[in-house]
Amino acid sequence: MSLLDRVVDKLKAPFVPGSAKTAPAANEPSEAEKRAIRDRILDIIAERPLDLNIETSNFCAASCVFCPNSKVKRHKTTMDMELFRKVIDDYVAIGGGALGVSSMQSDVFSDKLLLERIRYIAQHKASLYVYTTTFLAGASKFSDEDLTFILSNFDQFQISLGGTDKDQYRQMYGINAFDVVKRQLLRIAKLVRDNNLPVKLSLYFRTTDASTIMSSDLMKELGESYGVVEARDTFFSWGGIISQDDLPDGAKLQLVDNSQVRSDCAVSMASLSVNVDGSIVGCGCVDWNAQHVIGNLTNNTIKEAWTARPAVEFRTAFSRGAVPDLCKDCSLYLSVDDAFGKRALKDYKPTDGLYYNQG
Repeated sequence: MSLLDRVVDKLKAPFVPGSAKTAPAANEPSEAEKRAIRDRILDIIAERPLDLNIETSNFCAASCVFCPNSKVKRHKTTMDMELFRKVIDDYVAIGGGALGVSSMQSDVFSDKLLLERIRYIAQHKASLYVYTTTFLAGASKFSDEDLTFILSNFDQFQISLGGTDKDQYRQMYGINAFDVVKRQLLRIAKLVRDNNLPVKLSLYFRTTDASTIMSSDLMKELGESYGVVEARDTFFSWGGIISQDDLPDGAKLQLVDNSQVRSDCAVSMASLSVNVDGSIVGCGCVDWNAQHVIGNLTNNTIKEAWTARPAVEFRTAFSRGAVPDLCKDCSLYLSVDDAFGKRALKDYKPTDGLYYNQG
């Protein structure tokens, strides 16, 4: 699951089966307050991203029917450590903040240099809020000791699951990995509990019927070790790569028209996404074909790339009336007005963690 997916999950407060619907807060900020909060966040964004995503590897062993990864044929490779250290150093130099490790087009456990990267992150952990999204099967390759070390250096583990049993999992993720994933879920819960690790464990379900998740045998077995953030049975096209024909019965494709929208998108505004080769794409979750490369960190610093004209133009494409084709049918678009006007962001700093998790 991509960064953009997670952001919209949080900010649009999706329905999770079994959860209570809450009434609007009585102390909702006024429109003037919302504008002031939003403008303060935009002032920060003018100088630096709120969130950095590093694609340390571009390999994922899953073949999810709702994901372009199996359709977009990229040369599979791994980011070298020299570039990785440079990116981390650049980020720390501008104050650090939220750091997504392989939370773009890959799975964190496919990274053959993962332990070495985590050791480097650990040296700078005071400046970083570290998270990832994983389908988790690859965790089986790591010993309890190594997996505990990995978990101890993450603030949040976001786990994407294809339903709650073998058949659903194979239908949604294209591989027979349910039993392996289930064992890792139980194993990680035990490691976190036994070692009193502060990492937050979150589940994001991808299914054909969201209403069955909370009452499933899997959720009963997992107990309270994991929080369910979302159960999704409606998906998006990834710029036209995924169609309704790709999805199984029950799953739905959502189509929209953003061509006339004139409020900029929160995710491209907030996030800097670095591909495995050091190139930066304007939207690290939807631009799987790298149609909009807006910079490169091989020879530039984060601040140089972020404030350069190509990056600024992409971030302001909606308000300038130059909406990229990639964005015109994106059902995950979210306005900066909705994203950045929340009272919880009034005193927000990037080192507080993910901006969409505040409050």
